[in-house]
Amino acid sequence: MYYVYVLKAKDNGDYYVGYSSDLRRRLAEHKSGQSRFGIQHKDIELVYYEAYQSEAIARKREAKLKSHRRVKQLLIERLSGQGSS
Repeated sequence: MYYVYVLKAKDNGDYYVGYSSDLRRRLAEHKSGQSRFGIQHKDIELVYYEAYQSEAIARKREAKLKSHRRVKQLLIERLSGQGSS
């Protein structure tokens, strides 16, 4: 299984989109400061993830969220309850 995930920094509300084949391990790495986002933000939480059977599809989704500002913004609005139903 492959995962696209969204982390949120509790200190300032910044979001991070990532990809991993082992979501638990990657989250632990972020929380222990083994990533730039984890170093910049000490208190982070997993707020969303999607699971895919195909690595190619998961990477494509991650790239779309990272490169298309509006798509990422819509997802963030949805997560924060500000999006329309």
